[in-house]
Amino acid sequence: MSDFTMVPHDSPEWAVMWENLKAASGDYSERCPETNECWQYMGTTHIDRPAIGSLLPITVCVHQFRHRHRPADAKPIEGFAGDSRRCRVYLDIVASHDYAPQNHPMGGQCINARFRPYLDPVTVEG
Repeated sequence: MSDFTMVPHDSPEWAVMWENLKAASGDYSERCPETNECWQYMGTTHIDRPAIGSLLPITVCVHQFRHRHRPADAKPIEGFAGDSRRCRVYLDIVASHDYAPQNHPMGGQCINARFRPYLDPVTVEG
């Protein structure tokens, strides 16, 4: 697997990664009523994560997702503090063991979440 790839729609991993996103975020189809934004798959890559109890990083294969404007009533991101509603959200979800065997036993877990809150209310002109 190269450093960056796109999972094909007909791959078994496609359904698995979207279900893992749903487990982390509550709903992979959530659409913001103000902006009409929804979750987007951005690609699959490898990132370095420090191994617990070690100074050496381990490389983990992750699927990256973003939501450019989560709805105000969105569920909090599982396992991460902070308000992830009405903001831009980026999630790294570990690829399944079948897709990337080196990830076992972390497959399917959300290991990184970044929130970019909007400082001003969003207005949509129609």
